[in-house]
Formats: sequence, C-alpha cells, structure tokens
Amino acid sequence: MRFGGLLEDKRTRFAALRGLTETALQRHDHEGAIVHAKQAFAADPAAKWAFETLFDALIAARNWNEAREILSKGQSKGHLSKLSASRRRAVLLAAQSSNLEIDGDMESARKLAEKAVSAAPGFAPGAALASRLLVLAGKNWRAAGLLEDAWSNAPHPALSLAYGDLKEDESVTARAKRMRGLAQINLDHRESKILLAETALSSEENSEAREILEALIADEDAPSSRLCGLMARLERAQKNTPLANEWLRKSLTAADEADWSDLDPDGPAFGYRAEDWARLVYSFGDAGELIHPRHERFERISRGEEHFLLIESEAIIEDISESLEEEPIEIPEIPAIKITKPKKRTLKKPSAKKPKKKPEAKEPIKKKIKSKPVMADMPRQPDDPGPGAKADPTTSVLKRKRNAH
Repeated sequence: MRFGGLLEDKRTRFAALRGLTETALQRHDHEGAIVHAKQAFAADPAAKWAFETLFDALIAARNWNEAREILSKGQSKGHLSKLSASRRRAVLLAAQSSNLEIDGDMESARKLAEKAVSAAPGFAPGAALASRLLVLAGKNWRAAGLLEDAWSNAPHPALSLAYGDLKEDESVTARAKRMRGLAQINLDHRESKILLAETALSSEENSEAREILEALIADEDAPSSRLCGLMARLERAQKNTPLANEWLRKSLTAADEADWSDLDPDGPAFGYRAEDWARLVYSFGDAGELIHPRHERFERISRGEEHFLLIESEAIIEDISESLEEEPIEIPEIPAIKITKPKKRTLKKPSAKKPKKKPEAKEPIKKKIKSKPVMADMPRQPDDPGPGAKADPTTSVLKRKRNAH
C-alpha cells in the first residue's frame, strides 16, 4: 500500500505514519521506523502505539540515550507506571555506562552507574557496575555502602560476589566477618541465609553450615540445584562421599538455580552484551526479573568446588587411599597346597663328532649316444647295402639306382 499521498492530507497523515512505521518494522528497518514513529509521537504524544513503537525501535537500535528521553516523555503521558519507568531507566543508564566503560570514559561511566542505582536501588547489575567503577576510582567505602544499600533492598548473589571482591588481601577470618555483616543487613531473606551457609563452609564451620542448609531445604518443597550443590560440598568436606554423590544425583534433576559465579569468571559479575541489556529493559523493567544470559544460551561453565561432577571420582579415590592408610586390608589365610615337581628330563649327551670324509672323486659321466632303432620288419631296398655294409662314398646314389634297374 502507498502512503505517500496520505501524508499530504492532515486527516490521513497520522494513519499514513503508522502504516509507514509498521512497514519499516516488517522490513527490519529500525532507522526508518524511528523516523516515522518520531513524527507520529510528535504529532500526538498521547498515542500509546507511537510511544511503544518508537521506544522499541530505539532499543532495537541500541540507542540507549534517546530511549531514556522518550521514556521520560512516555511516563509523563501515563503510558507506563512509575515503577516500570524507574526500572527501565536504571537498565538504560547501566547499559550506557557499560558502553562508556568500554570506550574508556571511566568518569562518565561511573556517574551514570550511580544514577542507575538511584533509579532502582535493588538493580543488582547497576550496583555491581557502580561499585566496580568506584573501586577503580579509589572510593572503596562508597562502593561498600552502595552494595549494602542494594542488599537491603534486594539481596542477590552477584552483590555478595562484588562485596567480597572489595578487598583482596585479607584473612579468611576477616573476610567471613565482613560477609556475615552483609548478611545481617537483611537477615530474613533467603539469599542472606545462603550467604551465611557459604561463609560457614569457607571457614570450615560445617556444623553451622549444616544447620542453615537443612533449615532452608525443610522450608522448600524441593531443593534447587544450588542447594543440592552446597549440601554435596558439605558432605564432601566431612568425608561423607556416598551422601555427597547422592546430593550430586539430586542436583541433576532439581530445579535450576544460578549462583551467578559463572557469569564472567575473568571479568565483571554481570558480563552483559548489548542484546542482554536490551532484553533486560523489559524483563527487569516490567517484571523485576534479572536474566542470566549464559543460562539462557546454555553456556554455563563449571568453576570452583560448587560443581562436583568433575571431581566425584577424585573424591572416591581420596577416600579409598585414606582407608588404605588407616586400616590395612586383612587377607584371609589360604590352605597350603602340595605341589609335586615334575621329573627332570635326562638329556642324552651328544656324541663326539666324527670327522667328515672327503667326497671321492667321481668319474666323468659319459654321454650315451642313442642308436637309431633297427627296423627289422621293413624290406630292404635294392640300393641299401644292409646294416653291416659300408657305403662307397665314390658311388653316388643316382648310380646305384641305375645299377639296380
């Protein structure tokens, strides 16, 4: 359908812009869709389809800054709730901050990340990003306070990982004390209890870890893969290999739950790509749910002692070796068996070797000349002198024939 003629008429211009926008989207022409949707939104800001189409096209084009501007205008027109707008704004700010960090503009990136935390204090990716940039700027105390505020709003595994990375050179006891302090901020939350269990395991306080984990499992209908992994880690620490293997088997069929430690082992806690930030605008902005991109793309990697499937056989070998050292194996007595030795064979001594006789000289073999067979039965010819007669060489054969006739 042609919309060029409809653009000239004021009565049909808005409908023509909507048609042009939808056509551009069908062709995956996001730039064209943005141009037409902008005109439609400017003509009628109250049109929700114009706001949504323009916002979606800007997200698809990864234009985070302009998307924030349209988001504010849409919020003022009541196209989305205040909570959803705040969450979307936090994601857009964090995405833009991540781009600036990649470009090397660390100061601008830090400021935008802190704005993301202010927009949504419970947004863990924004808090983790801001804390990392604050540490790089030498503002560790500010980073710790920001993470603690985020934990009080919405505890998340990545926040505890970022909080633990604030200090590198510290003893196990000092680290455990600091992590317990973070859990105390929101003690009734499930994530705080898991943090206390993990801290107890790291400090080899297995009794405390067992008490916390068994209480968590009792409160749930079925333990998640994460809780099963922690129980397997506990049983292995206490040398209960059969029970550790049993928890391993349960984790294979349990509901999947990420601990976020495998998201980016060599980099930030949230190693989001541009497409991940784009999906997060809607998943967190509208539903408050964080995405784990590697889990969604089935790119999970095993790391650390939480993944025991790779070391199960090693644990069994260690258990066997320890039992061999502590309790030697008793071998039952075997009744003696009389074994008769076979008789030795008497070998004849070889006789003295006789000197070899020299071979006698043999007489030369005379060649036998075969004599022609005598044909006695055939009649003798007239010119044949007979077997005993000698032929006269002077007499020719033709002469002898003449005399015979």
